[in-house]
Amino acid sequence: QLVLRKVYVELTAIFLLQPIKMMAQ
Repeated sequence: QLVLRKVYVELTAIFLLQPIKMMAQ
């Protein structure tokens, strides 16, 4: 289950960082 949590955190980070990258462009 530790792996699932890691994947979930990574996906959440990507989802949150994507709009920031778009705004930065």
